[in-house]
Amino acid sequence: MLDRIVSKEHSRITLGPDGRYVVRDVGSLNGTFVNGERVTERVLKSGDQISLGNTTYRFTEDPPRNQPRSSTRSP
Repeated sequence: MLDRIVSKEHSRITLGPDGRYVVRDVGSLNGTFVNGERVTERVLKSGDQISLGNTTYRFTEDPPRNQPRSSTRSP
């Protein structure tokens, strides 16, 4: 990311054991924002806006690839 006010270690997005993604600020000076609100930690939902410095990302989550497809059968 080419943004002068974003630290090398600014924030992290990790997948929690419950299968949800979490963004965590790791002590940045300028903060991590989700949907305009400064956060230290937040569970992300598809469509959330994550702002670091002057850069904003939109979080989107694809359905898991390892889930079996549900099938419908007619009797």
